Amino acid sequence: MAQRDFFSSAAGWEIGLFIGHFLPPSVSHVLARITAFYLTKTNSRLISVLATNQRVAHPEMDDKQIKGIVTETIQQAGYGYYDLFYLLSRHHDDQDDSFARFAPDFIKAWRTSQRVGRGTILVSGHIGIFDIPALLFARQVSTMQMLTYPHPRSGHVKQNAWRSQFGINATPVNVSNLRRAVNRLRQNGLVITGVEWPDPTAPLPVQFFGRPTRLTLGHVRLAMETGAVLLPVYTLRISEQRYRLELMGEPFQVSKKRGENRSQVIQEAAERILQPLEMIIRRHPEQWFMFHPLWPELLPPGVPHDV
Repeated sequence: MAQRDFFSSAAGWEIGLFIGHFLPPSVSHVLARITAFYLTKTNSRLISVLATNQRVAHPEMDDKQIKGIVTETIQQAGYGYYDLFYLLSRHHDDQDDSFARFAPDFIKAWRTSQRVGRGTILVSGHIGIFDIPALLFARQVSTMQMLTYPHPRSGHVKQNAWRSQFGINATPVNVSNLRRAVNRLRQNGLVITGVEWPDPTAPLPVQFFGRPTRLTLGHVRLAMETGAVLLPVYTLRISEQRYRLELMGEPFQVSKKRGENRSQVIQEAAERILQPLEMIIRRHPEQWFMFHPLWPELLPPGVPHDV
């Protein structure tokens, strides 16, 4: 079984839950460091994808520096996913709330978007473990839908089932679930989704780190159709089992004025979110957990391009 298949499988998810429930953080950190050391010694697809994405984000770095970032990224992912599994296995514990703090400017922006009355689309890059503050924030809102990977593997199905226990209606992206998202937003509800998922079927490319790539545009289309507020955020792991949700950019609505090109409006709105994400990734490259190729044409020969 390939590494990516294992990590996204039901078996990998169950092992993670076992580790989160029974092992202390100190042991899990040792396992994360050992795993990072082993994986970076291989020429696996996972390592190639991480290195290729980071090279585009950090063109000034040499191969040794990129390898160091990839190693640290795997370590940080191990720490973060342990924290997530720890949280999931103790989700009735009132002390869970200490896992995440919400920046005051985010809280202010959230309340303002709710007063607009058109719904809110909380959008985030794959920085930190966004699930941790999302799971805790779900306790504070009455209705929330998370749009997830459109082709879920068995581990994603398990993950979505656990999200539901925290009050998040996690739904893979498809026509039916997008309709549900539209209805939820029209009732002033909350929808959450990622912004830099690769989407080879996207009708137009966007600029990300100065290179064209095809990414999901669903969040922008939803905002345009419903008038919902796009609220860009990001998550950072600031210490052991401590996370902070920050505002990534100013909230905004998307509308097409008479005479404007619809595709251009969508493209500009998507890039408006991606631009501050670039700065955050450059500041915290070790917490960018994007395990899918955003520029498949740059992968080494022989590495599969599929998402």
